Formats: sequence, C-alpha cells, structure tokens
Amino acid sequence: MDFSVDGDIKYLSHHDMLRMFGRALARARLPIRYSQGFNPHPRMSLPLPRPTGVASDAERFVVELLGDVAPDDLVRRLQDQMPGGIRIRSARLLEPGDRCRPNQVAYQVFLPVVDRAPLRQAVEKLFRTDSVLVQREASEPSSLKCVDIRPFIDRIDVTDDGFTVVLRVTERGTARPTEVGIALGLQDDVVRDRIRRTEVQWQ
Repeated sequence: MDFSVDGDIKYLSHHDMLRMFGRALARARLPIRYSQGFNPHPRMSLPLPRPTGVASDAERFVVELLGDVAPDDLVRRLQDQMPGGIRIRSARLLEPGDRCRPNQVAYQVFLPVVDRAPLRQAVEKLFRTDSVLVQREASEPSSLKCVDIRPFIDRIDVTDDGFTVVLRVTERGTARPTEVGIALGLQDDVVRDRIRRTEVQWQ
C-alpha cells in the first residue's frame, strides 16, 4: 500500500514506523501472516526506508495477510488506526513474482529565498566531478566510512523553492538528500527538516 508522511510523525525512525504499522494492523484486526520460529514477527516491510526527518508523498508498505482483504477495506480499516500525519493513499494485491524494488527516488529540498546563482554553479561543478565522497557511520560504534555518492546522483534541478534531486537506487545502496546538499556546499542544518520525498519508481 502507498501512503504519505507529514508533520511531526516524519521524525519516526524506520524501526518505529514498522512498529507503528504492526500495532495498527493488530488494532484493525487484520489477518497478518507471521514468521515461523520461537520469536514470530509480522511479515511486513518498508521497501525503501525513509530518512528520519523527511516528509514524503511516496511511501510504500508491504504486508502479507492470511486470506483476502479488499484493497478499499484494507485502506479504510488501517487508516482508522493511524496517527495524524499518516494518510493511506491506496492498496493493491501484489502478483506472484512482484519484487516491489525501487530503482529511482526523487526529493524536493526547500531552501530560503536567496540568490540561486551560487547553487547552480555548485550543481554544475558536481556534475563535472567523477566522485563525491561523504562520510557515514559504519557498523562499528564511533567509526566512519567513506562512500562515493556520485554514481547515485542522476539529476539535480535548481528551482525557486530550492532544488530537486533524482537518485538512483541500486543493490549497493543510494545517496541521501542531506549528503547531496552538503556536497553542494550547504550546511547540514539548512537542509535537514526541509526535505520531501516526492516520487519513487518501482521495478
């Protein structure tokens, strides 16, 4: 099912969002399929985790149910259990073999109204560069790793509102809109909390 995220609920982490959906499904008394074993979990996923703090018009949630539930009924029953800021837009049954795998994602980054010329110059410079290295937290505590995000950046368009960025999503991962902003010379606190996911293309 597809849904949108607005308001303070955008600060929920990926894991908290999954827990929220799990509780909503239980309250709606929907027939959820659980994993096997000593500690069964609902068989559900968010195929493209949303960065914490990012609003979105293009989220997708996948859940396995026991038995058939009409899509309209699923939307209604689940929406009734959702907190403010979450709107279930639509639902559909996946066919056997549907992978629901993202390959492209677009973001709008809203910026204060200032001279856009330096930003356009920074975009042109970025696309003349073969690599754009950023630091990310590694799996080991207090450690960092360098990641080249240039292969993931497909397009950047400067707009009156700020800029839009289209990113490739691959098996090796993707870039984060905050990382793109920093690569363009913007401060993290200028970009953070001003981002909206606008579109996802699915395979």
